[in-house]
Amino acid sequence: MKTLILILFITFLCVPRADGQSFAKLHELKGITNENGTVHLFYREFIQHDSNSDYNHIYKFDTNTNTEELFLQDFFEDYPITGSISIRILDYSFFHNDVEKYIYASRADGETDFIYRYDDGYVFNGFLQFLDQILTTGDESSPVYASFLNEYDPIISFDGGITWPDSEDLREGQVPDSLILNFPIISLSPADDSLMFGVQDSEFLRSQDAGETYELISTEFKPLDGKIYYDTEGSQIYTIDAAGCPSDCSYRIYRSTNRGESDSWEIIYESDTNLYISLNKSESGQIFIADGKQVYYSEDFGEIFHLFLNHSEPITGIYKATSSESFYFISDHGLYLEENGEITLLREVSVSVERNHEFPIQITLHQNYPNPFNPVTVISYQLPVNSDVTLEVYDMLGRRVALLVDDVMAAGLHEVTFDASNLASGVYLYRLTAGQEVQTRQMVLVK
Repeated sequence: MKTLILILFITFLCVPRADGQSFAKLHELKGITNENGTVHLFYREFIQHDSNSDYNHIYKFDTNTNTEELFLQDFFEDYPITGSISIRILDYSFFHNDVEKYIYASRADGETDFIYRYDDGYVFNGFLQFLDQILTTGDESSPVYASFLNEYDPIISFDGGITWPDSEDLREGQVPDSLILNFPIISLSPADDSLMFGVQDSEFLRSQDAGETYELISTEFKPLDGKIYYDTEGSQIYTIDAAGCPSDCSYRIYRSTNRGESDSWEIIYESDTNLYISLNKSESGQIFIADGKQVYYSEDFGEIFHLFLNHSEPITGIYKATSSESFYFISDHGLYLEENGEITLLREVSVSVERNHEFPIQITLHQNYPNPFNPVTVISYQLPVNSDVTLEVYDMLGRRVALLVDDVMAAGLHEVTFDASNLASGVYLYRLTAGQEVQTRQMVLVK
């Protein structure tokens, strides 16, 4: 299998790319401040070339040298003769905030999932589209958890992700109990790895003994995309929930004042725009929130928020550096530094000069991501011109179960969040009608 992966990467590097890119944007900003105070930023650059190729590589930006390098390759290429090849990065995590020591999950050609370590290549070869998250607990010799979209119980590696249960044994239910976590983990506290949070169907759960037992937090809200944020103080915890999607999304920030205990959660911020959070790890109580084109901050755990900055376009990711005044953020078109009231452009999205237009030359309905999903996924589509658009979801009996879009939409790339919390597991069709053209794709809901 190592030979197969090598061939895929060699093919990717050697084949010519499509003629110029039609769309590009930055997203998924993460940051690490190392022991020397140097900030390393990680983000994806999505590039849609022609309809048969796209790239979603992960880049690393060193703020000490202001240099960028490719960190992990993520791509899809479709060729008329040889067919499609792809490597998709599902999740990645670092050992003890060390940018040189990491572990990640990937999917090859839409079929087989792998886990890789920074020093040993791939260490797990397993499943058809089920790997979801990789969670580290400390340094490179500490336990690592891998979760599987609720299809299987999470599995544990006790040597930093080098040794995993056999995938065939897991499929057949023959893995020893000591290597299985009987808890649907999505997050664990960086200060106390016995404190875990999980999601199962519509239930938001907490365990205080590393998954041995757990309790229900709520069925009314749960973390969007499985993300939970921990204050350095220890007991204050935050998450974002999306309600009313897909027709009328409302985003809410919940705060727990007692380690996630069920009766300690309250809403501290609401918006009809997707929200992004970053906590100052060197100053307990300081929280930053990006809401559209504005960033707000609080110094009292979200009791009172103040305007921090305005930007010219929507902000899609933020990171507050530890032990410095530096604040970083991204929009679709750039990576920025805010420091002492000054905003500096660090990295601008490169746009092809080989085309005279910014948008694709044909209507394209993309595969939803993630897929399979539970219960939220993102559907994206592209329009060459302003168009009357409907985007609908049907079950396999032909019944419409959701109307996601019914409006005149501008030319360009659009993303729609689909929440299937009220639907049963199974295969669904989503259909895009734009003008006279109709395109349909399948997606799989796994609960």
